[in-house]
Parts: sequence; structure tokens; C-alpha cells
Amino acid sequence: MKIIYRHYQEGDETALAELFNKCFTLSGPGFNRSAQSVLWRYISRPGAVHEEIQIAQVESGDIVGAVYSPLEDYTLDSTQAVVGAINDVTVDPNYAKQGIARELMNRAIQYLETKKCAYAILTADPKGFARKNIYIPLGWRDLCPDFVKFSIFSSLIRYFPGLFGLFPLLAFREILVYFHYNFYHRRCRHRKICDISFSLKESNRVQYQPLLYQIRDFHNSVAPRNNIGKIHYSLEEWEHFRMQVIPTDLTPNYVVIFHGDEIIAYACYFIQVIHFRRIHRRIPLAVVRDFFISDQKISNFGLNIRYITRFLRLSLIRSARFKDCGALLIPASGMDRTFMNNFHFPGFLRYRSANIMIKSFDKPPLSSKSLKKPFKISAGESFLFP
Repeated sequence: MKIIYRHYQEGDETALAELFNKCFTLSGPGFNRSAQSVLWRYISRPGAVHEEIQIAQVESGDIVGAVYSPLEDYTLDSTQAVVGAINDVTVDPNYAKQGIARELMNRAIQYLETKKCAYAILTADPKGFARKNIYIPLGWRDLCPDFVKFSIFSSLIRYFPGLFGLFPLLAFREILVYFHYNFYHRRCRHRKICDISFSLKESNRVQYQPLLYQIRDFHNSVAPRNNIGKIHYSLEEWEHFRMQVIPTDLTPNYVVIFHGDEIIAYACYFIQVIHFRRIHRRIPLAVVRDFFISDQKISNFGLNIRYITRFLRLSLIRSARFKDCGALLIPASGMDRTFMNNFHFPGFLRYRSANIMIKSFDKPPLSSKSLKKPFKISAGESFLFP
């Protein structure tokens, strides 16, 4: 059967969403994608062009494969670089082993080369077929492992009644969180420190708009000192991905720590539903995308960094638990050991989700040893994109 290769065309978003769901959720647990979220995430994002999306189509008109390769401005130590972020490599299982994925990746590479990209980055299952048979032969090399820290809430039992035997343990942990939060809240209040938590909705965007711009300025002042990668939000990116989120299943939630009127820390998470199609279950999860603390401001105010870190962590857990989420997930690269160590208590577990891989275009190869700061990336792409 003849395969036609082309770029995105208007109206493809529904078929692309269906292809993603077929590849990533029918065979196991995964997050659903809608036509609306494809448009928001890739097509209507600032600076997007149709050539970033490579598509494989059969003569009947069905889309059977796709690769997304948006361009992003990265900071690698002190060097600015244009990086191609390879996302959502999908091929219809009925058309597997026909070279479609390799051809789509080759076309994505050609596109990135025409755009003078310095590097291309992706994440892959460390034991998966694609890493060994496609990505490595095409020039990608492992940079560092990608981990997810997670904490389970007692509300998970609502979705999996068979776990009822764990209720005493989960309830005890949540009682610990409650008392720890109140302890730190009282101590912080005496130092003029307070926290607020809110869910950004259509009805309250105007109300929170000044604060959201303040959070963006805070983020852009803190992230470059602590991480490399996609660490700066342009005004257009911030408004699109953190203020005007269109898909209803990707509502941003914020937890902000103030000292007086100054932001000293904040976290942002999205409520996303993971589907277990084989057992007909849907579980809402809180997935953290931003977690930043200003060491400089905390030092200037004479505050204790450990107290502020714990206070933000507890505020984040408390906020997510009240959303009836089954668990809280926090992605982190293997280079960011300090960040992961902050989430040992209460009861955070860890699993290795993928390998972060990088390919060089006429640039010296990068390794984790050549980078002085942790690489900020999560869930298959830069942390900017949920």
C-alpha cells in the first residue's frame, strides 16, 4: 500500500488526536488527547508552523503516522541554541514494521536541519524498540534518565475499590500532611509568609491576571540560575500555555508563596485524566509542571530555605488532594538530584519513566557531565508544554 508523506493541513487535528489515543492509550494506561488539545499544544502555539508536523497518510485518506518537532529556544549553560523537541512519535499498530516511523523521523531531521537547529531532544523508553532501532541509529544519544516522583492519595480508592486495604496507611499519611502543613503555616505566618492556591478558570482570569504576570517575571528571574534547557517564558508563550489554556482537561492550578508582597516560591500543576481502558477506569492525576524557589530572595529576607521548600511542598500536596486526584506526579531529570531529594516525605515514590536523548547538528556532543546545571525537561518535552 502506498504511503503519502506530507505536513499538517487544516482539519487534521481530529485524526491526529485519534491516532495518538490509539497508539498510547488502547494498549495500556495513558492520557487522552483531543482535537482541541492538539490545536492548542502544537498548531496555535506561538511561532508554530505546519512544517513542524510530519504526517504519514494512506491512499484512503487515513492518517497512520505522525511526528511533531516544534522549535524551542534553549539555554545550555550560557549558550543560546535553537533545539528541536521531538514529541509524540506515533504509528498506527496496523501499519507497524513498514518503515513509517523511520521515514517520519528522517523528515523531521531534515526540517530541523533547514532551521539550523543546534540539537534535537526527545525522551524514550530505555528498553523500548524505538530507542534501540530508530533513535540511536539516527544519531540520538542518552543524556540522562527521566524520573517521576509520585505520591498516592486516599481518593485513589474511589477509582480502585480493590485498594481499600491501603486506606489506613494512606489516611495516616494525609493526617501527617495536615499536621505538618499547619505547623509550617503557623511558623511561616509569624515571618510574614503566606500561601495562596487557585485554579485558573475562564471566570477568574481577569481577577488573577496581574498575579500571573508577576509569577512569570518571578519564573524568568529564578529559572536561569537553577536550570538549563527551556527556562524562559516569552510573554506570548506564558499567556498561551499558562494563562489562556483552552482544553478544559488542562486547567492550570497554582500554589504561590509570598513574603509580604514578594513572591518567593511557586508551583503550577495540571489536572490530567489517565485512562485504563482495559479495566474501564479514569483517574485524575495532578501533574506538576513548575516548582521554583528563589534562594536569593529567601536569603535576602533572612528566611530558612528548608522551611520554605517544605511549606511549598506541603501546600502543593494539600492543594492537589482537595481536587480529588488519585496521585500527585512530579517529573524530574536524573541530573536534578537535589530537586528529587526534596520529595522524599511524605511517602513519595520514584520510578524511571524514560531516557532523555539528544542529537547534535554540527555541534559538539552534549553529555550530562558537560552541563553544569540540571536539565529541566519532563514528560517527553520541555516543561513548558504539559
